[in-house]
Amino acid sequence: MSRRRRAWLAAPVAALLLVSACSAGGDDEADDATTTTAAEGGGGGGEETTTTEAEEETTTTAEVSDDPDQALADAVDATLAAESFVVDSEANLQVGDQEFQITSQGGIDYSGPVADVAIGIDQDGQSGGLEVRSDATNVWVRAEGSAAASFDIPEETPWVEGEASRLTESENFDQADLIGVLLALRAAEGTEAGDTEEIDGVEATQYTTTVDYDAAVEAAGEDADAFENALSLTADGPVSLAIQAWVGDDGIVRRFELEIDAGSAPLGGDYRVELSGVGEEVEAPEPPDDAEVLRGPEAEELLDQLIS
Repeated sequence: MSRRRRAWLAAPVAALLLVSACSAGGDDEADDATTTTAAEGGGGGGEETTTTEAEEETTTTAEVSDDPDQALADAVDATLAAESFVVDSEANLQVGDQEFQITSQGGIDYSGPVADVAIGIDQDGQSGGLEVRSDATNVWVRAEGSAAASFDIPEETPWVEGEASRLTESENFDQADLIGVLLALRAAEGTEAGDTEEIDGVEATQYTTTVDYDAAVEAAGEDADAFENALSLTADGPVSLAIQAWVGDDGIVRRFELEIDAGSAPLGGDYRVELSGVGEEVEAPEPPDDAEVLRGPEAEELLDQLIS
């Protein structure tokens, strides 16, 4: 079974973190713990597909398993199969005396593809990131701040344009490449089900579990690379992930919260993901100002670096 390649969009951000961490140097504590971030269960639940003539669309609802462990495993697959959603995520990480914050906000429809997503990174006060827009015909990508320094993009044309098919042709353009941290739920054991609450108009049940990081990597299976691109942790001792996940009555993860516990190692942090508008139409974004768009062979070469 082949392992996945580096994550779409997450890879440039992760690379920035790795370069920055290595260039810091001289910190004995940081050498003992490192972190990078970018984001098939089965059984126990059935699926029912219904189609209404008026809407001419197919709606899939999942029966949530009574077994909390299985409910989370099934929820991973159901969520990663969602064609569209709006994501709002934030990771706050500490490695030795260094602090990182990585955020993702925006909507994406993988069937278009339509996207209006921004990924930001802040490392000890230095900010950067990537913004991606797609209207199903064209895609535009812009690197900002410290991220822009990694790519040779002309200042006067910060938006790099290509055909939207560049996204769908990429091996790394799927849901696991944006919200891969959810794959930690495949390792859930001893999960406890809690109260329900309404999130984005859906009744969601809260689940609480703790998983070992190495076990989560193994449980991710063929998606292990996507999980490690979302959350890559190294420490001398075991690393535990305390997780709370809210799963809707449609079997989709609506909210996810994770806290890192590495014991005495100088490594810690938290990761939050919230999904809304699951399965709903994502409005196509406005194209950038034409004077700020780079096109042609130079743009194609830069897109190879940005989204391949």
